[in-house]
Amino acid sequence: MNLRQAEIILTILKAGSISGAAQMLYVTQSALSQSLKSIEKEINALIFQRGTNPIRLTYAGEKAAETAQKIVLLERNLQCEIEDINNERSGIFRFGLYAGISSNLLSTLVPQYVQMYPHVNLNIMEKGSTTIEQMLLDGSLDAGFLSGLPIHKELEYRLVIEDRIVLVAPRNSVFANNHPGEEPISFEQLGDNPFVAKRKGNRTRFILDQLSENYQLKTKIFFEIDDYSTAARIAQTCGCMMISPLSSYFNDPFLCENARYYSLQNFDTRHNTYLCYQKKLHLTAYMECWLEMVMAMFK
Repeated sequence: MNLRQAEIILTILKAGSISGAAQMLYVTQSALSQSLKSIEKEINALIFQRGTNPIRLTYAGEKAAETAQKIVLLERNLQCEIEDINNERSGIFRFGLYAGISSNLLSTLVPQYVQMYPHVNLNIMEKGSTTIEQMLLDGSLDAGFLSGLPIHKELEYRLVIEDRIVLVAPRNSVFANNHPGEEPISFEQLGDNPFVAKRKGNRTRFILDQLSENYQLKTKIFFEIDDYSTAARIAQTCGCMMISPLSSYFNDPFLCENARYYSLQNFDTRHNTYLCYQKKLHLTAYMECWLEMVMAMFK
């Protein structure tokens, strides 16, 4: 498998369809389908299950995708190593941030970094933590901030902030009136209470979906939005619950005044922030510099 073939497999997987991948690769759908057939003929196995939406990998396809990720990472490392050998101070650095942590970094660190490395294209993307983690795995990002728990052995997790997940309910809600002591709550006690939630791809939404699945409850999602501050205000005015990092609760005076928080029983509520990148990624001087700057900001 060569680099182009690896990129084709990963792009189809990322897009969820051959037609979507064709648009991302600026080729026709028929040309991409033919390229995929050639790859499958070369490895003598089907890579994707046809007719599913989104498109899914076969078992052989899972192995091919793993190999494709390794090839893309090797190519990226080669480029970085050559940059270091040539002592160049230019390149592309793709960095992911989850919503809520970006403002200080962007306003404080970026101007300093641009002065130090004016020829580095620092490409910063704001995504949900789950999305950032997947983009690190498939090579779409070089490094990033994400929240949650270390779960992938391929990734290096450097602890930045310790935090935990709590349930937040309006003080004037029936639920809060029935639970005035802020005692630990089991998710099954929530019944049919509606939630304001972040969209899929965010860690808190992943936790909410996971809790619903664990307790076999169909959670009512009243509203979906990515901005935490707006979500908090909608939740309070509409009498909805939220799954929230405890630090976000205490950092929002509106929530402290208008809502109660509750610990969740029978669930690992750790929700730490990590600086994350692939363990085998070769870090150039300009990457190391940026990572040191962002880590120093939280010391």
